Amino acid sequence: MLFRSYGGSFLDRSLLLDVRIFKEDFSDIIGETRRLSSDFGIAFDYDQQVNIYTNTASLQVRGIEWQLQYMPSDNIFLRANYSYTDTEGKTIYSLSPERVDLPLRDSNPDNILTFMGSYTSPGGVKWGATYYYKSAYLSKIRKTYVSGDIDMSLLTKPYSRVDLTVAKKWQLGKHSMELSFTAQNVGDDYAEHHYFNQFKSKYIFALKLGTN
Repeated sequence: MLFRSYGGSFLDRSLLLDVRIFKEDFSDIIGETRRLSSDFGIAFDYDQQVNIYTNTASLQVRGIEWQLQYMPSDNIFLRANYSYTDTEGKTIYSLSPERVDLPLRDSNPDNILTFMGSYTSPGGVKWGATYYYKSAYLSKIRKTYVSGDIDMSLLTKPYSRVDLTVAKKWQLGKHSMELSFTAQNVGDDYAEHHYFNQFKSKYIFALKLGTN
């Protein structure tokens, strides 16, 4: 495990920067390995195979992450996050009738990016927006590499997402009340991890009561 990090503050601490470079090695990860049921003296009607959980996977992750935060005043907040990861590794898919090793590359998105910002008006209304981006990755490594070709239906496509929110808070003696409206995923639908996990636009009204 190797880490290199840097943290800095600028402009009288209104600008903050955090950077981390990392390399992580994992071994003896629990993986699902297939074997013929006849190896155990039993038989199944489906495909004559059984799944066994063994510590047969390994993974190496290298990358860089950074975060930049800027607050020029009490009513303005801006933040950007970015991460890049390169993943290599392997797992044993099958031990019988022959051993089959599968690579674990492309099992996570290389690039993840987030921008967020908020502004509080003099009247106390808070406006916020967040932008997310995630690059493509394979959600089903086993089916992809056992067949030898990448099945594009198993590829989680890159997507962008925008969330918007507006909120107003009132102080009522020792109590507080906040009324907010949030629009999640303003734009087209997207799939998250699996193609059937379709995320549609959502609109949420919320009322929050609190005590100081």
